Amino acid sequence: MSVIVPSFRLSRYTGVLQQDCIFQSPIRGFFYASDFVELTETQLILREGYQWDFGTGPVVNTPAVVYASLAHDAMFDFIDDGVIPESERKLVDLWFRDLLAEAGMSWFRRNYIYWGVRLLHPLWKKIH
Repeated sequence: MSVIVPSFRLSRYTGVLQQDCIFQSPIRGFFYASDFVELTETQLILREGYQWDFGTGPVVNTPAVVYASLAHDAMFDFIDDGVIPESERKLVDLWFRDLLAEAGMSWFRRNYIYWGVRLLHPLWKKIH
């Protein structure tokens, strides 16, 4: 099964959503709302104008990666801002892997991307 990547435009090194995008979120018990993002009991809602930087590191930004990284980046913004505790990171990363599968990515590729995220994110965070 493949998903439809939401419409976005490029702005330097980021994507800017040109339409709202709604994901069914596995994260429960946290709520947040701002101009561009909303986290409800069951949904992650990204509004037109939300910006994200696609897949980070040595990854080819295929439609599957663009789609999954949209939700993953938003959730990591929540973790970085203290909206969601760091203890939810593994669930967020597993959801990222599930979104890659939903977008039609092969088992092998989505798992090596997942493990890259799991193992390299702490290092990436230290140097940025």
